[in-house]
Amino acid sequence: MSMTRKTAAELRKLREIVRVELADRNCTLCGEALLDSNGWVKIGDTAASGVKEKLTYHHKDHNHQNNRKNNLQLVHTTCHKQYHANYHWKTAWKKKRVMDFAKNRKAIRRAA
Repeated sequence: MSMTRKTAAELRKLREIVRVELADRNCTLCGEALLDSNGWVKIGDTAASGVKEKLTYHHKDHNHQNNRKNNLQLVHTTCHKQYHANYHWKTAWKKKRVMDFAKNRKAIRRAA
């Protein structure tokens, strides 16, 4: 299915706006550039080269209801998934340690 000329023109404008906004911006998690080396952004079904990876926003305070600009970081989707996998694993590990400590503490109190 081909695009109309109007749609193609709007996509070119949108691509240019995004390219300007993302120029010289890096993923806050991995530090790599958000755009390809040629600076083009892929939006829609076009053959233009584009963003290295899919992009998403990361909420710094982990509160998805807080969408203030100072709470959002633009990151690669893969970096975001890896960050949260590590974050949630560490959080679960800490919770398990706390629960184990509490359980052992109760056992020690009972024995005394």
